Amino acid sequence: MPSKNRIKQYAEDGHYHAYNRGVGKNLIFKESQDYLVFISYLKELLSPPVPPTEEEVRLMKYSYIKKNYHGEIELLAFCLMPNHFHLLLKQNQPRSIESFMRSLGIRYSGYFNKHHERVGHLFQDTYKGVLIQNDEYLWWLSRYIHRNPAEFGGQDPLSSYPYSSYASYIGMSHPAWICPEMILGNFKDYRSFVEDEPKDIPEFIEDFYLE
Repeated sequence: MPSKNRIKQYAEDGHYHAYNRGVGKNLIFKESQDYLVFISYLKELLSPPVPPTEEEVRLMKYSYIKKNYHGEIELLAFCLMPNHFHLLLKQNQPRSIESFMRSLGIRYSGYFNKHHERVGHLFQDTYKGVLIQNDEYLWWLSRYIHRNPAEFGGQDPLSSYPYSSYASYIGMSHPAWICPEMILGNFKDYRSFVEDEPKDIPEFIEDFYLE
């Protein structure tokens, strides 16, 4: 039977919850360097491309030109946990997310296998993706992503967790390659929305959990 939530719906200007975890639920981040490398790949893929030097231009025909997704993909939120990750993405062109996730996965898997002297698949499967159909789902998904360190790792306070976009949402950092404005524009106090216990939790919250 096909695995649930493989990307099937590609929508221009669509928002997606993209996620994956380690094969056999094994670790995909073993040390702080692993997290930082993954984040550096996000930054590199999503930031405006840096013009090549003369030497790089001379060598380009002999080397692989790395793909850049600035203007194609927007990262609204993310969280990295020891054996899985969550990304909240907006694609501005049809199927950009497919290429983006492939580039990210290949690069990080190559790094991880080399650094940790291992071979074979790192991730459980092709990444999973859910097309987000309404704003309420988007808001609660951002809350779920930012609460992952508390729900699955016991991290408290959430603001001190270094491997998520939450700091960008509460004004502690302002990286240009993270785009929280669309979600923050709907809240007077996003921090309370994330950290306080809600009175009513929508039923669709169960959709957010990994299989």
